[in-house]
Amino acid sequence: MKWKGGDPFQAGKYEGLRVNSPMGEVVDILKAGPPPPTTVSFLVREGLWVSEFKKLALEKFPTMDPAALDAALKNTHPSLQPAGSTNIEGFLFPATYEIAQQDVGNAQKLIDQMIAAFDRVSQAEGLPDATAKLKGVAGTKSISPYEALIVASLVESEAKVDEDRAKIARVIYNRLARGETLGIDASVLYAIQQRKTNLTNTDLKVDSPYNTRLKKGLPPAPINSPGQESINAALNPAPGDWLFYVLTDKDGRHYFTNNLTDFNRAVADAKARGVF
Repeated sequence: MKWKGGDPFQAGKYEGLRVNSPMGEVVDILKAGPPPPTTVSFLVREGLWVSEFKKLALEKFPTMDPAALDAALKNTHPSLQPAGSTNIEGFLFPATYEIAQQDVGNAQKLIDQMIAAFDRVSQAEGLPDATAKLKGVAGTKSISPYEALIVASLVESEAKVDEDRAKIARVIYNRLARGETLGIDASVLYAIQQRKTNLTNTDLKVDSPYNTRLKKGLPPAPINSPGQESINAALNPAPGDWLFYVLTDKDGRHYFTNNLTDFNRAVADAKARGVF
């Protein structure tokens, strides 16, 4: 909008404008421009590693002290974090945060805000009650709230469409019940801290507790920050006896089966169709 004979008005949210404001007062308010924003939006997407979050935060907030961010990540202890652990992976809840202008660059306040969001969502989903909710889901193995969060992070890394999340969670629990390796390549990527499409034989043989190709059971900690949908899936796995799944189309849907021969056939078919 441009006032005749004047400069264009700035787009934004104005304060002080009333229905019956005199024209001169309206023009003065518009000429002054909108007040500066009181918050800064900060988007943290699902599935980020802590290492990726740190880079994102420092790029978004150039005044943030890297050492202060490291200290906040190390010294903040969410209620579901195992005693003695300083690993905050999994607890930095993905969301869009509105950061008050006076707090921009304050690492501790940012981490506190994210942990508070995690606490709200985890309580709403019933994560603290995971052991009771998931009784028997992994055979004789009891699942702690922290282990359910680990499962949620695995689901987050594997699921491309929401309808697959609870099925992937069920596959994980079924394999845990059988004492088998989970074989989740995303855990290998986390172990080597690289985002890549094709894993080499060397990658797959990396000696790490996070390598679920080699190590049975769950990795020792979450491998990313899962969103609410993945937390829900980990706590409410779909009924089924599946043990395998394979990407079946380029939209990200998976095919699920309990039969290795069927799985291998589905893998060959997906490769032939150029899915991966």
